[in-house]
Amino acid sequence: MSRGEYEPTGTLRDNDIVGAIADAIGKNVGKLKPQVIRKDEKGMVIKNDYLARLLSLRPCPEMSTYDFLYRIAVDLVYTSNSFSVIFWNKDFTRVESIQPITTTSYRIFEDDKNNILFRFRWDYDGKTYTVPYQNVIHVKARYNKRRFLGTTPDMELKRSLDLIETSGETIKNIVNRSNSLAGYLKYNNIADGEELKEIARNFQDAYMNKDNAGGIAAIDNTVEFKEISQRTPSIPTNQITFLRDNIYRYYGVNDKILTSTLNDTEFISFYENVIEPISVQLSYEFTFKLLTPREIGYGNRIDFVANLLQYATLQTRETIGGGKPFCEIKNITDTTADLYFYGDIVSDWWGAWQDEDQYPDAIKNFLAEANGRDLNIYINSGGGSVFAGIAIYNMLKRYQGKKHCFVDALAGSIASLFPFVDSDKPTIPKNAYLMIHKPWCDCEGNANELRKMADTLEAIEAGIWSIYEEHLAEGVTIEQIKELMEAETWLSGEEAAKYFNVSVGEENTAVAAVQDYTKLYCKNTPEALAGGNPPDDTKDQAAAKEKEIRSKIAALTIQHME
Repeated sequence: MSRGEYEPTGTLRDNDIVGAIADAIGKNVGKLKPQVIRKDEKGMVIKNDYLARLLSLRPCPEMSTYDFLYRIAVDLVYTSNSFSVIFWNKDFTRVESIQPITTTSYRIFEDDKNNILFRFRWDYDGKTYTVPYQNVIHVKARYNKRRFLGTTPDMELKRSLDLIETSGETIKNIVNRSNSLAGYLKYNNIADGEELKEIARNFQDAYMNKDNAGGIAAIDNTVEFKEISQRTPSIPTNQITFLRDNIYRYYGVNDKILTSTLNDTEFISFYENVIEPISVQLSYEFTFKLLTPREIGYGNRIDFVANLLQYATLQTRETIGGGKPFCEIKNITDTTADLYFYGDIVSDWWGAWQDEDQYPDAIKNFLAEANGRDLNIYINSGGGSVFAGIAIYNMLKRYQGKKHCFVDALAGSIASLFPFVDSDKPTIPKNAYLMIHKPWCDCEGNANELRKMADTLEAIEAGIWSIYEEHLAEGVTIEQIKELMEAETWLSGEEAAKYFNVSVGEENTAVAAVQDYTKLYCKNTPEALAGGNPPDDTKDQAAAKEKEIRSKIAALTIQHME
C-alpha cells in the first residue's frame, strides 16, 4: 500500500525569489545546535557519547553540522520534504553517518509484511534504493493535505510562479524591443543591397553614438530618415510586487529577513514562526529515529537548540556579549558592585547558551567597569570549563578591590574555586553546597592519546589542589581533600566548614536551581537543589535596565520535549 509518492517539477529551484528565501531560512536553521541528552536505567544523567560528537561536528563525511542543517532547511523550502538516510555499522550498534539526499522521485509504501519502506532515486548517482522508513530522517512542511508527506509548494504556488514568469517575459520583450529597428533611411537614388547597408552603417557610426549628445543628424537630399513609431508597454511593477509578497507570505519572510536588516524584535517573530517549528520537528524526528524505545523510555532525547546570542543583531551582541560584560553590574554604588555567577562557566560568549552563563571576557569587562569597587560575589553554579574557571579565579584574585563571596546554593566543580577569592572568609549557608570532584573530559582516540589526556587531567587536578590547600581549615590535610574529590563530595555549609576556612550562614529562604552542567555530569546532586530563582535586585532601576536589554533576545530560549 502506497503511503505517498512525489516527483518534483523543479520549478522552485529555478526561481530566484524562492532561492533567496531558501538561503535565508537555511542560514538560520544551520545555527541550531544538536544536543544528545542521555540517562541510564538508574535515572542518573551521564555524559554525551559518540552520537553527540557525530551530530555536533560532522553528521556525514562531506558536511559540517551547519551544512547538514542548511541542506535540510533548503529542501524543506523547495519541496516541503527533507530526507536524510541513516547509515549504521554492520551490527546496528552505532550510527556511522546521516546523509541528506536530493531525490527526483520517491515513494513511501508498505510491503506484504507491513514494513514501511522508503524508495527513492538518488540524484547523486541516479540509482534507485529502498530502505526502511525507520532509517530515514523525514522532516516535513505544510503537513496538511497528505497523510505522510508535506504539501509541495510548487503546487500551491503554481499560479503565482506562472504569473511571475509571464511578467518576466514581458520585461524581456520590452528590453528586446529597445534594441529593435528605430527607423529607416530612404535613399532617393538607385543602389544595390550592399551599398544600402554601407550607407546605414555610416549613418549609425556618425550620428547614433554617445558622442552625438544633441541627437541631430545632418543629411543631404539623397537620403531621408523615417522614424518607426513603437508602442512600448509598461512594466507590470505592482503586479510583480504583489506576486512576490504572496510568495513571502507563504514562507513567512519579508525583504528585511532576506537582507538581514531585522531588529531583534522582528527577528524573534521570524524565529518563532519559521525557525523554531523546524527545530522542534528535528528534535522529535532525530529522537525517534536514532534512539531505541528503551532509551526514550529512560528520558533520553535529542534536542536542537539555539544560542541566545547567535541570532541577535550585532548591536545586541556588543551590548550583551561583546563590548560590555554579559553580566550587567548590579546594585552599583560609589564603593560596591554585585557580581553573580548563576549559570555554567563557558569559554566565550559563543558558548553561553543561557543568559546566566559566564565566561572570562565578560568577567574581564565587568571588573574593568567595577574599577576597584568592593565586590559582593553571589554564586550558584555547577561549574563548566576548567580553563575558563581558572582564568576567572585568577582575574578575581588579582582584582584590587575587596571581595565578599556568598554561596547562595551551589559552588560546584570548577566554580568551587570562586568562593576562595574572598578577601577574608566566604559565606556558605547551612542549606547551600560546595561540590568538589576530580576534573574530567570527553575524549576519544588511541592509547597514546588517552594517556596524554590522563596526564593533562592530572596536571589540572594538581593545580586545583594547590588552591584548595591555601584555604584548608586547621588540622585538615590535602590528602583528605583528594579523597573527597575522588568520591565527588557535596558539602553543606556546616560540612564545608570542617574542611575549609569558611563561614557558615543561616539557611536561605529559596535555593536556586542547578544548571545544565550539573544536571548532565554530576551524579550525587542533593535533592535540595531542585528549584528556586536568583534573588531579586534591590534596586528597581538596575533590574529594569537588565530586563530591557535581555528581553530583546529572551524569547530565543528553546526548551523541547521537557
